[in-house]
Amino acid sequence: EQARQSRRSREVERTPARLAAVTETVELTEDVALAILGECGIQTPRQERVTTPAGAVAVAASFDGPVVIKAVADGLLHKSDLGLVVTNVVGSDSVQLAAREVLCAASTAGLSVELLIVEQITGALDVVVGYKRDPQFGPTTIVGLGGVWAEMLDSVSVHVGGLDIDGAHRLLAASHVGRMMLEARGGALDVDAVAHA
Repeated sequence: EQARQSRRSREVERTPARLAAVTETVELTEDVALAILGECGIQTPRQERVTTPAGAVAVAASFDGPVVIKAVADGLLHKSDLGLVVTNVVGSDSVQLAAREVLCAASTAGLSVELLIVEQITGALDVVVGYKRDPQFGPTTIVGLGGVWAEMLDSVSVHVGGLDIDGAHRLLAASHVGRMMLEARGGALDVDAVAHA
């Protein structure tokens, strides 16, 4: 019992400040989740929350490249279904128009939102990685197809228990998405980055 409490105490000490304040019942907004991942040492795209199209233009200009404009609000999930995401937006006129479109779509849906301007990262494959300390099973990790395919194909692999880097590589190798990454046409994708995440 004392060893378990000591291990739990060390885990709490390493927990990022924002994560320590989150309870199990809170759904995080995307910007808060990205900030927590950044505090954990996981590289994330630059992002900033704004309230107006003019604010969106200013932030997008500072990112020097295409951006994604998304609505953000507590409890707001499945933004694409409501027209609340615009990708590959380049140039101030396009940013302003996309920001207005997102705000208009939110208003039509009866939602009060802000805008999240995110540096667009392009890659060959979207991968979802999830972690939860389940009260019944303990540490639980998932890995699978991400993005728009996450729910449609429901292709995830689950690992229950602690996971070191070798275990993460084994989990990926046994998953559909891991095999896709390893056998990608043109060469393997960055499996190490996913394993470290």
